[in-house]
Amino acid sequence: MRLLSTLSPRAEALVRAATGDAETSLAAWRQVDSVTEPSLLPQVFRNLSQHGHPAAAFGLRRDYHECRRRNQQQLAILRGLPGRILLLDDAALALGIYGDPAARPIERLALLASEPMPEGGEVTSEICQDEAIWEQAWPVAAYVMLPPVRQLLRTCVQAAHGQSQWAVDALLTLRACRIDWEAFLTLAQTDREDLANALEYLRESFQADVPRSVIWRLRGPRVWPWFPRHDPLRARAAKA
Repeated sequence: MRLLSTLSPRAEALVRAATGDAETSLAAWRQVDSVTEPSLLPQVFRNLSQHGHPAAAFGLRRDYHECRRRNQQQLAILRGLPGRILLLDDAALALGIYGDPAARPIERLALLASEPMPEGGEVTSEICQDEAIWEQAWPVAAYVMLPPVRQLLRTCVQAAHGQSQWAVDALLTLRACRIDWEAFLTLAQTDREDLANALEYLRESFQADVPRSVIWRLRGPRVWPWFPRHDPLRARAAKA
């Protein structure tokens, strides 16, 4: 992952149009001359509309309503599944973080389940027998999802794939939920450098509310901001 340059300027403008305030979102949308990730357009429509820019959003109405229609088809699959279901990723974000099944496409249904599920199509599931996960689950619509801190971790790992959707998902999660950063650090047992890069990118490029100390701790004690990289005292100690 390239530190602080994960997305292209065009992609960043689309993210700002989807997540920015009234002035930022409109200015950013006017900079978008072509769309490489149409999955973000339903949220751009919602954000512009909520901030009083219906004229700018008008051309995106079809994307918003088509997203609702497709998501309803996806969610209908859940009604026929047995046992307990915990939503992950797309469905959890659409229902639990965005709070609008028309604003965030559900490309695939990823689930934790209490018993085997019929596989195939757009449903992937894993058996989860860890009662602690079920006890910590957050209610969302008629289902449950991972606590936001766990879902945020999963979302930030997606930053390495280079698409813009992860940034919108993460920014809206940070805005909607109070994140337990100590829990985040405890859960982050792998991919710590990638997670640090993702969080720093959100903080520096989109002014996300991420404590700088979390980023430092994810990177470990190798280089602390108040130590020069070539500190002679540390070099001397290393030779001793």
